[in-house]
Amino acid sequence: LESGWWNVETSVESLINDFSLARAFEASGEHLVTFGLYTSFSEYSSEWNFNDILQEVRSAPNGLEAYAVNSAGEVVGSLTQNSFTRYGSFYRNYSADVTDIALYFQDEWQVNDALRVDFGFRYESIEIDGDAEQLGTFDLSDTNPLVTSDGLPTTADDAVTFGTGRFDNFDETYENFSWSVGANYTFNQTFAAFVRANDTVRTPDPNDLAANPQGAGAVPENKIFQAEAGVKVDHEYVRAFVTAFYSDFEDQLFSDPIVDENGNTIEFQTLLKSETTGIEAEIDVGPFAGFSVNIRGTYQEPEIKGFDFVGGQIGGNAGDEFIGNTIQRIPETMLTIVPRYEFDVNGIDGSVYLIYQDVDERFANNGNTVVLPDYEVWSIGATLNYEGWELTFTGNNLDNEIGLTEGNPRSDAFAGGGGGEQIATFGRPIVGRNYRLKVGYRF
Repeated sequence: LESGWWNVETSVESLINDFSLARAFEASGEHLVTFGLYTSFSEYSSEWNFNDILQEVRSAPNGLEAYAVNSAGEVVGSLTQNSFTRYGSFYRNYSADVTDIALYFQDEWQVNDALRVDFGFRYESIEIDGDAEQLGTFDLSDTNPLVTSDGLPTTADDAVTFGTGRFDNFDETYENFSWSVGANYTFNQTFAAFVRANDTVRTPDPNDLAANPQGAGAVPENKIFQAEAGVKVDHEYVRAFVTAFYSDFEDQLFSDPIVDENGNTIEFQTLLKSETTGIEAEIDVGPFAGFSVNIRGTYQEPEIKGFDFVGGQIGGNAGDEFIGNTIQRIPETMLTIVPRYEFDVNGIDGSVYLIYQDVDERFANNGNTVVLPDYEVWSIGATLNYEGWELTFTGNNLDNEIGLTEGNPRSDAFAGGGGGEQIATFGRPIVGRNYRLKVGYRF
């Protein structure tokens, strides 16, 4: 298995100040208003150095070596060196100064005993000024110190990606206005309803701009609109939240390191527009004689509404072929059930509980051709307390379920349609069976 030996070193120095004034007063109800000025000045420097290595597929894997032989079976070269299949598969080096200035206002308005309204806005200006080193590909076969005069030549040093010593400047200023408004109405001690909406943005960060410094202006702000409405129930034996939600993301930036047609690892940027509608609920029932149960569930429909490639399309794919597909890695349904028993006997109190989690299948790619299978996880736990002593035990993923949270963005992310769906063969897994015991004393 070829794996990545990736090193990223980032240094950030920041000076941050948040100055605010708040005042409470009465005018058609009770108000608490806040005016504020937020400022931050940051310096970034970051260096990325990726290398590829060949390993066994096992826990604590050993490195492997691969050799080239001639027709007589004689070793004439090596495809690896100290298990490295390629030095410098990806490189980035940049520095940047970021100035962030924001004015904001908020009003928390208790109209009457039943109705509460909150609203606010924020105006923000962010300037990012930096330099990113240009990349080059170098053949180090003649200068590799690990290849002696009688040593085997290796292809691992044939195409090393590194900095050229020349830098491109990026200088971008983003100005945006965000707002939020919400209301809560309490009908009685048991039942209430709420609604909220907000419109905001996420600006690119220095790393986003350093990935494509010459085309930095092509990286727009990520515009975000969200709305939700729901009800709350607070009864002696039943407590519940049920919320319907909607989100609209425009120009959401994704960066994926992929392998191009020349075998080079490059970072490719895409802009996603998506809409998600759904409903989520959380219900607590009990306790009855110490027994209770908590149930949390989500049903959602995340859909790609627009798709653009920053700097041109890749692999013959046009972004419009992904429109209407499901957003990668997001399940349609999720469910968690936690039954619990609490007790207090002879000065010893504690609880035991069981956790059941179910995550629906998802797609590993935008083309919806690579499936991440659904998985179920069972876990247990217990706590004991006695005269200041506390004992906690947890056992997670008891049946050692295999579940993938994402596939392989370097090969799957831009795979198009055709050929039917396939199950992801590898990716980032959930944690396997594990146990933890903790003892503490409070004094």
